[in-house]
Parts: sequence; structure tokens; C-alpha cells
Amino acid sequence: MITIKQVSHHYTMGKKAKETTVPVLHGIDLHVEKGEIVSLVGKSGSGKSTLLHIIGGFIQPTSGQVVINGKTITGWDEGKLADFRLQHIGYIFQNFQLIPSMTAAQNIELPLILNGTAKQERKQKVAEILRQVELEAYPDHYPSELSGGQQQRVAIARALILDPPLILADEPTGSLDSDTEAELLTLIRKLNEQNGITFFLITHDQEVAAIADRQLEIKDGQMLKVKGVMPV
Repeated sequence: MITIKQVSHHYTMGKKAKETTVPVLHGIDLHVEKGEIVSLVGKSGSGKSTLLHIIGGFIQPTSGQVVINGKTITGWDEGKLADFRLQHIGYIFQNFQLIPSMTAAQNIELPLILNGTAKQERKQKVAEILRQVELEAYPDHYPSELSGGQQQRVAIARALILDPPLILADEPTGSLDSDTEAELLTLIRKLNEQNGITFFLITHDQEVAAIADRQLEIKDGQMLKVKGVMPV
């Protein structure tokens, strides 16, 4: 599902005459099998967010190759990447990133609209995904009317609505209390087991990382160790 080959990345800061190169990732190799949950643990500044953005095609690596679901996305233009993301990748963010002027159902429906799905089919799909995330009683609630855990469930439903094979999650429980975090982690595991969705999570929280089939650790832009066994 994800293959990263010798990916390095640096940022360039300052004006051209006084540019400074800041290295972030150093020769990263990574492989995630279809149907796995893999967590990437690292402190702030370790490079984990940059790696997630490279996997999602939001950042092009300085060097190396990125293969997602059998497609080498390195070097693609933004239009092609946007189309690919819509069809193949769902995203869960720490701060939910819901549109406040839209209801829960409308937030979830948005990718279907962008994908050109017919109205009746959109209605059916939204109703079904609301049931999966146990929010069928809240379709007309706005984000401000929902708890943090409910907002994250809406975000998960939106990420799932186009049936992507891969979900990228950036500190998915970082804004939640411990009880709500446990509920969301249970939901992620359930979705993985029932739907076969691959999850790649980045976190600094060992309790979040522990739900994964494998745990990776990154420090100063380099992979350190692996916990868990690669599926055969």
C-alpha cells in the first residue's frame, strides 16, 4: 500500500543570496502492507509530519521515490495528485478540519460532491457511514453543536466516504480526553478489521501507537526501530 524508497527532504529558508538548507528526512525506507495499521512515533521536529505530507502528495521529496497503492506519485503535478488523493487516500487531522457552516452530513457529503456522485446515492452513502461511526442521530448538527469526539467521528466518516484503501491520520486523538480517545481507537481498529482499510498514524502518544500492528519510531529524520511483525 505504501512504499517509500530512500526518501530525503530538506527545506530552503531565506532569500536566494542567503539561503539556508534545513535537512528534515534522511534516506527513509518504509513499507506498509495493505490492511495494516502502522503507527509512526516521534517527538515534535522529528520529521514525522513531513513524511506524512510526502506520503499524501502534499510535499514532493527532495530525493527518493513514493509509491502509493501501486502508483509512483513522485513528480506528479498538483492536479493529478489532487485527483489521486480524492480516490485513494482519506485524512484524519488532530483539529478535525470540519467546515463550521456545514452540518455533519454536509461535511461528510462534500467529497462525494467533488467526486460527481449523484444526489440520491450521496444521501444513501452519508446515512450508511453515519451509522458506521454511530452518529445517525446527529446528521443536522453543526460542528459547534458536537463534542470533540463526535467531531472526530464526523472527520473519520468524511475520510471514509469514498471508500479509500488508505487513511492517513495526523495525531487523530490529540484534541480528545482519554475516554474519548479510547473510543476513537476502538473505532479505528473496528474499521480496519471490518473494511480492510490500511491506516498510517503519526503520534507522540504511546497509547495511540499501541493499537497498531507495527510501530515505527523516527528521530531527527531517521527511522530507529520497529515493534511488531510484518505480515507475510
